[in-house]
Amino acid sequence: LLCFLAGLVARHSMAKGGVKKLDSVLINVPGYAMVRGIKSGFDAESGEQMRPVALQLGSAERIGFEIQQLADGRSMVYIPSAPSAWSGITQILPADQVTYLDIPVTKVMELTEKFGHGVEELLEAKRAHGTEPG
Repeated sequence: LLCFLAGLVARHSMAKGGVKKLDSVLINVPGYAMVRGIKSGFDAESGEQMRPVALQLGSAERIGFEIQQLADGRSMVYIPSAPSAWSGITQILPADQVTYLDIPVTKVMELTEKFGHGVEELLEAKRAHGTEPG
């Protein structure tokens, strides 16, 4: 009930300024940006969605999230480390190394936590849709 009421308050225009201020403070808390990104991955109205991606890095392929597409077409990506998706690296990659995946954000988190076990289904789906890089 408390979460429901907080959601109603946050949607009110007067509360949006307070929420933005709180967000600007919380962004300095370790892990908050990741939680906010995951939450926005579920929020279709959010312009800040983290998009699941497959990344071609030389002869290796990794899964991660596009955090932002830059004006020049490159992508800022976050590549989670196993077994915790809460730690990882960020990189800026050219568009030809980024393939968007039609999977939920939670699937990338799950694959990371399982050290990649289950990725066969993801690769099969990519081949079926003709989006296999290479």
